[in-house]
Amino acid sequence: EDSITLAHHLQGSLVGGMTKVMDDVRDLGVKKAMFHVLVGAYMPRVLVEMFFISNRSEAQAMSRASYQDAMVDALFEGIQKYGQSNLVARTL
Repeated sequence: EDSITLAHHLQGSLVGGMTKVMDDVRDLGVKKAMFHVLVGAYMPRVLVEMFFISNRSEAQAMSRASYQDAMVDALFEGIQKYGQSNLVARTL
């Protein structure tokens, strides 16, 4: 449950943040699957697919520092929102 909550916060922040710097950002949603590298971790865990390297315009954009910075900022914002929502839930 915590992983899904984290994933939704990250997804919202990524779509919102990257829309400001890229023209065609589509929200492909949050999906659930079992990934071997994530099994066994005792903390919220997500796998983030940030862009498609086979998409020429996305690959070119993500090769620029400004787009990478925007991606990191959006991820950080999503993590912060998750942490704040988790703190509020624990204090209720």
